[in-house]
Amino acid sequence: MTLVVQWFAILYDTVMMALNFLIFWHLLRAEYVSNRAVMFFSSIILYMAAEGFALGYIIYEGGSPLAELPALVLASVPLLVSGVIKPQNVRLQGSVKYSLLLATSLVVDEVGMGYLYAKAFGVSLGNWLVDSVSNVAFGLMMLADALFFLLVSRRRGKPEYALFTFATAMVFLPNVVFVYGKMIMLIFSILASVIMVTNVVLLYLVQLSGFTFRRQFLAISMALLNFLMMYGLSDFAVTGSLVVLSLTSAISMAWYLFAEVWESKDVKIEPRPGLTFLFLVLVNLAELAMGFGMTVFGFRTSLDLFMPSSAGGAMGHMHDASGQMAVSSTMSQSGNMPSGTTSSMNMGMGGHMPMMRVQPWSSWDPLWWLFPFDIYSMMTMMKISGNALINMFWSSFMLIMMTTMSPYYVIMMGSEMAFLVWERYRRAKNLGVKRWTLVILVSIPIFVVLVPYYTPFYVFGMSGMIIPVEVIPYLISLAAVAIAVILLGRRAYCNAVCMAAHMWTNVWYDQFKPKRHWRGWDYLRWAFLVPAIIVLALYPLYGLGLLQPPAVKLPGAKSFANFILDFYGMFVLNYVWWFFFFLTPIFGAYSCARQGWCGFGTLAGLGNKVFFKVKANSVETCKACRSVECEGACPVKIPIRSDVLSKGYTNRIACVGCGDCVEVCPYGNLTIRSLIGR
Repeated sequence: MTLVVQWFAILYDTVMMALNFLIFWHLLRAEYVSNRAVMFFSSIILYMAAEGFALGYIIYEGGSPLAELPALVLASVPLLVSGVIKPQNVRLQGSVKYSLLLATSLVVDEVGMGYLYAKAFGVSLGNWLVDSVSNVAFGLMMLADALFFLLVSRRRGKPEYALFTFATAMVFLPNVVFVYGKMIMLIFSILASVIMVTNVVLLYLVQLSGFTFRRQFLAISMALLNFLMMYGLSDFAVTGSLVVLSLTSAISMAWYLFAEVWESKDVKIEPRPGLTFLFLVLVNLAELAMGFGMTVFGFRTSLDLFMPSSAGGAMGHMHDASGQMAVSSTMSQSGNMPSGTTSSMNMGMGGHMPMMRVQPWSSWDPLWWLFPFDIYSMMTMMKISGNALINMFWSSFMLIMMTTMSPYYVIMMGSEMAFLVWERYRRAKNLGVKRWTLVILVSIPIFVVLVPYYTPFYVFGMSGMIIPVEVIPYLISLAAVAIAVILLGRRAYCNAVCMAAHMWTNVWYDQFKPKRHWRGWDYLRWAFLVPAIIVLALYPLYGLGLLQPPAVKLPGAKSFANFILDFYGMFVLNYVWWFFFFLTPIFGAYSCARQGWCGFGTLAGLGNKVFFKVKANSVETCKACRSVECEGACPVKIPIRSDVLSKGYTNRIACVGCGDCVEVCPYGNLTIRSLIGR
């Protein structure tokens, strides 16, 4: 009998989805439709929704048939209204109210079908909305919607593919496959984030392709909903509750259906910096939430799956009446964890929560390299003082620093930026700039991911999170950087190796070049250089035993030498830099080099004084130039023309060798010279 009712639910949902698509195909294929027809079909869809809820409630919950009557009355409202409104033909895809009506009707119907499926298959998470959207049937309906609207769309451009990837990402959120276990949830979550990264890249290109109302509306609203969904994922990872994730999924689905039905005219609007800034903030919040949520969820789930004795059930499968999955706090009465496996922190309750893997190479967990630590546990448990203000700073520092330093986040961001760097390669006209862009593309996986995370060598601000930096590899690293910047200039580090460069050296961030430069930064950079030199010098002195480190209690198990090295690098690159990156429209691209607050970059910039220079082929050509486009294109605001007129070239310490001045010179008069290439 159970099998029969389950197949009935599947058959019912399939037939109703087919009818929905038939209705929408009929309405969308015509330029103009009757407003009464729209109201009629809206009621038809709502009747199907009422039946879905009623069947689930009456058949599987044993509810009263009378419960269906109020739902049918509500579903009849559009039909009744159609009888009193003035008949007229309307352009459906140009009408906000009719598009909203149809989209709302469809999402209510799909929630109803999801509810029916959940009741038939015994999905009971204690909340009707969670039950309705947290099942595989609702996921398949979202996938069917994405495919249907892409196929019937009159245009197939970046906005349409952005909508498609947005809807497809929702299909793979963990709430859809919650009942199938942790491994399936983890795999689906990774797929969802990969698709969402693709969506974010498309949003950058949509936002860049033209300042029109439709493109800005789609880019900003999708960025906002991506953030909300990733916030829901983060909430699920931390608390185990599906409520927020389910709610944000339902809201996002409703918006997606509205955006597919309503196609505003692609009319140009005046460029507004505030809209671009809003888009940038929302995209970065979505990426931070994704990095945080996936790292916490991945760490706890993989630990449960592959090292249950260490995890102690960090992510259980139990849930309560609110749809909340119970999260065991990983208790250990003795406080001892398996050697070489995890580092734990006392919770103040006689137990311990694993926070990170101390020796990941000895682990049987195949995902240790992707999810090496629990950001939330480290943020909330690693206290360095009893002072509330200090701990507030430390918690915010740990949240931003650990999220932006997590391998998952860095790989995700590296993939996004690599695509935008590739777009720069495609658009570049100068052969030297194109070649250097390829150098950056090759450098991203090597110096942003492989070397800093999985070797004991040192890349400023990025190393030591998984494999501790060791003294000899550290010295080799500094020697390699010194040789590279002597041979190639500062660009060897600040344009090819550092992740900050990859996130600014691309087609989208080119629009944020600063208009002005305060000369005081040229002097302050030397003050910022001092702590960099001190920290870089102290590490080998402590590590080699030439200096005795102070006896201070540190969070975690790091040595004092490793702690100051990691803290300074991560504070500059992942805390201070992130503040300026969020505010790129205000401070401009490459503020780290222009303002000089990255001491390591300034140190690398000394290499510009050896062999590197941006040279003019003809000084007379620069003297006759009136447009001075090179200085307008320079992201660090170097007075290129005055330097060239005085000595024939420029090689200032702030220059990162991005090649933008070379690219925009209308006479092709500038070239980048260094000892081993142009």
